Amino acid sequence: MSAQAGQRRRFTIQSDFGSARQSRSRKSRPCDACRKRKTACVIRSAPPCVFCKTRGLDCQSSGAAPRTNTPTPVSPGATSELPERVPTLSPEAAVSHNLQLPAHTHSSPSVDAPAGAVRPDASASSPGVLPIFSTPSSVPSIGVPPLIRTLEDNPGQTSHSMGLAAEQDANLLGSFRSVIMNGLEIDAEFVQVCPGSQETGKPPVHFYLVVNEFFPHDDKVKEECSDAIEELVAPHSDGLVRTYFKHVHPVLPVVSKGRFLRRYVENRRQMPASLRGAIYALACVFWDQKSSLAGPCPFEQHAVADIALTSLQRELDSPNLDKLQASLLLLHLKPCDVDSVEHPRTWTKTAETVACAQMIGLHQDAELWNIPIWEKKLRKKMWWATFAADVWSSLGHGNPPHIYPGSYSTSQLTIDDMSFDEDVPADLQQFVDTASSSKQRFTAVRFLEHVKLAQILREALGTGFQVPQSTTTDESFMSARRTLIDMKADLSHWQDMLPRCLLMPTHPSDMACHNAALHLGDYATQALLFRGLMAPATRAARSEPASNLRKWFPVALGEFAGFPAYMARINLQDLNGFWGRHARSQLILCGNFLIYLFLLAADKEDVRAAYSLIDSFHGSLSRLESLAGPAAMLLIGPVALRMNSFFAQAPDLMRGFRRWKG
Repeated sequence: MSAQAGQRRRFTIQSDFGSARQSRSRKSRPCDACRKRKTACVIRSAPPCVFCKTRGLDCQSSGAAPRTNTPTPVSPGATSELPERVPTLSPEAAVSHNLQLPAHTHSSPSVDAPAGAVRPDASASSPGVLPIFSTPSSVPSIGVPPLIRTLEDNPGQTSHSMGLAAEQDANLLGSFRSVIMNGLEIDAEFVQVCPGSQETGKPPVHFYLVVNEFFPHDDKVKEECSDAIEELVAPHSDGLVRTYFKHVHPVLPVVSKGRFLRRYVENRRQMPASLRGAIYALACVFWDQKSSLAGPCPFEQHAVADIALTSLQRELDSPNLDKLQASLLLLHLKPCDVDSVEHPRTWTKTAETVACAQMIGLHQDAELWNIPIWEKKLRKKMWWATFAADVWSSLGHGNPPHIYPGSYSTSQLTIDDMSFDEDVPADLQQFVDTASSSKQRFTAVRFLEHVKLAQILREALGTGFQVPQSTTTDESFMSARRTLIDMKADLSHWQDMLPRCLLMPTHPSDMACHNAALHLGDYATQALLFRGLMAPATRAARSEPASNLRKWFPVALGEFAGFPAYMARINLQDLNGFWGRHARSQLILCGNFLIYLFLLAADKEDVRAAYSLIDSFHGSLSRLESLAGPAAMLLIGPVALRMNSFFAQAPDLMRGFRRWKG
């Protein structure tokens, strides 16, 4: 064959950019982003293309000349630098090589792809994209850092966690790149955030990156809710934000302060209406404690909260950290003044909050994931806030918690996690008071101890307060008893190690320290543990000196004497501070435990001691009722009702006590 015949013929096709373009088109030039990525550029009618639209990128073409097939001449001196032989891959090696393609890149959309098809991407990685290998142990390290990719800030997309039981096996999915196609559009992309490890047996971790497309009706409702909330609180929104960070955030620091304030200033309407509404709603309770909020509050909390809840129901179609924060905050709305028991909505909304956290993968440890540091820390904080909410809601309703030990792997919260993003830049400090402008160690430590207490309570609930099974052996009963004793020791250790900054004042004070709610949770946990240790609380156990009831009664009577003393130290500022919705059920549990001790006392001395505790507690309630405003009355009203009922029935109870003893 002649040299002329051996040369391949070259064709030049003039192309342009800006019109409709199908996959593999040679007459329509691809955009710069798709050309660099070497992926198909699909334009329905006009730019942006499908890829740039889903990424929020600027879809344009620089008009670079098309690549030719003319080989680059190689100088003789350069040949020595090339390897002597390029190894040929065997079929097995070729398959193995193909399985190492990155798992984070879009595939090439095809016009003839069937709806819902999952298509592997065989295109090579572009120089601008660092590949993520599925199994690091099988791929030689080249010193290239993994691609850091956000799960939270993807315009027009939401990340959904793919668990081990998801539609595709995690190890298989980690071996190739794919997306879910619907005609010409990408419905969802599979994103790998952790390659896993063959040595430890941990599979890769993937997320769906789903395009946010909803019913027009839902979008309209969310927009209307956003407008309605801002119109309702105007012109007081800035003052309400300051009030929130002064009164609510020190006790419940679930909002990322710096991140929220930056976006609030740039464009608050870009944040979910539910989050803004939740912050406004919780802050308006403290309207009269903020000098800049003059006059009476022009709206009721429920007016803002109802709109926020309406928006949240549609926002949870695309859950993220913002919407989870809103869910957690909306659990703490003021209860109805006619409720004497905890409303079922608190429990059902808690279940919704847990589901939201699991949908975005907070139940998985993200320490080794290829995501930004701020996301790792915020995800961890949000998971433990959800965990605590689940435990305390479980206690308030007597139901098994939704979260169980085998359902999560998130690592323990640290003070660095809590302190991250708590410093407010100078240009945003107008939205916080002086004390809230920088990270407060007290706030971080307080929430850490709140979570530790919830962990102790969760183990107690899972040990002594499970749903009874059909058969219970003596061995399992004794094992549960030993675990409860260990939990009692853990609680005592927690109390001993509590930092001084979190202690209640030993003498009456006019200052609010934000610690009262934490100590109330301590006494509620203590009461539940004693109930488990003293079970069963029966007439026979009361009459039997060797029973668990009689064994633990003096310990409970002595240690729980601290609860009435704690109530005696609650001042007006503490009472009118932020307690959270779970404080009502905790207070009821503690008050009922005092009655429990009184009714189970086996001799006159114990009866007198128990009655003395009840009388002291009742006196504190009477004092607080005389000081309480409307919001504080919702906190102490249900337990005061129970104590008043007890004193009204005390003569009959005493007569029954004498007959029981006889």
